[in-house]
Amino acid sequence: MASDSERLATQLKTMSVADPPEVSKITEEERIKLRAVKREAIQMERKKKAEELKEKGNQHFELQDYDEALTCYVGASLLDGNNAVYYCKEAAVNLKLEMYNEAEMNADFALDLEPRNIEARYRRAMARMALGKLKSARADFFEMLKLDPDSADAKLHLLEIERKQPSLSSDPDHRSMRAVELLLGWGSEYEGYDENGDYFDDDYDGDSDEGYSTSILAAPGVDSDAESVDSFHSHTSDYEHEGNGIPCHAYNHQGCEKRKACEFSHAPDRQSLRDDLGKNVCLRFVAKECPFKDECVYSHVDQYLPLRKRSGPWTKEDAATELRLNKTDSDFDEAVYDNFQKALDTWKTTGLGRPLRD
Repeated sequence: MASDSERLATQLKTMSVADPPEVSKITEEERIKLRAVKREAIQMERKKKAEELKEKGNQHFELQDYDEALTCYVGASLLDGNNAVYYCKEAAVNLKLEMYNEAEMNADFALDLEPRNIEARYRRAMARMALGKLKSARADFFEMLKLDPDSADAKLHLLEIERKQPSLSSDPDHRSMRAVELLLGWGSEYEGYDENGDYFDDDYDGDSDEGYSTSILAAPGVDSDAESVDSFHSHTSDYEHEGNGIPCHAYNHQGCEKRKACEFSHAPDRQSLRDDLGKNVCLRFVAKECPFKDECVYSHVDQYLPLRKRSGPWTKEDAATELRLNKTDSDFDEAVYDNFQKALDTWKTTGLGRPLRD
């Protein structure tokens, strides 16, 4: 007699992950197991392809073919967005191509995932130096020294920063001396100074790194918790089926038999959360705010929602916060797109500026 795992494996070969329970004739618990197996298989395949692209990128990098190397590393990070190595590799190429803003951004991504990644920390510091953000670069070099107190690179660049901007080390409060003392564990925190001996100033001028304490500029610090990128993205066909952008009521309730042929969206959006059954659960329902009840296009069953990484089950307060953040993100995205489109139109009309890199 076939075991449960063998029976599930057989069903996985013959059943689409998008099949509704009424069609597949299996229990919801079995369906969750099937979806987990399929998601894992997809993730393993994506990670394998990402590693292959990284190796190709390494070969191009050694040959100083930086454009091709960048293409490979970008492809790898798109396939596996939770691997800090790929973003760190992108930052290295960005530095070679003098794309300093991009280098800083990719190093940011790597450090969010691995705050103790010393290569990402170094590359962000170098990008910041090139951009004239000396105080921010200095903050990163101090974080490097926490990981490697003997780092010659960090020490030499700190001296270079002090030569370029003496005010960072020679003011009456002896900031660098305080920083060294604190780094070596001598003494204690001084009132008005952060852990790197830098005075906190609220006079932020908008574009530079002035006015921020070193601890803020160095964020995430080496002792910060690692983050996960887009942990709900399953990369299954139904997850990525956006259709006409209007949520499919059938898919999120009894199940949609049209699958890829459906004109409506099976994908999650800013008003919903993806559950382990693959349905999109109404955020307003979880927040106890949805007025539509059974007419809502999203599912009103929250028992299969995945646990939050740090705080456990979703609460109505979590959902309300998520709705506010998504609204802010949506407004920001629209503003960014409008400004980007204006800039792009100007660039095309005048022919000015550096060509955009893919």
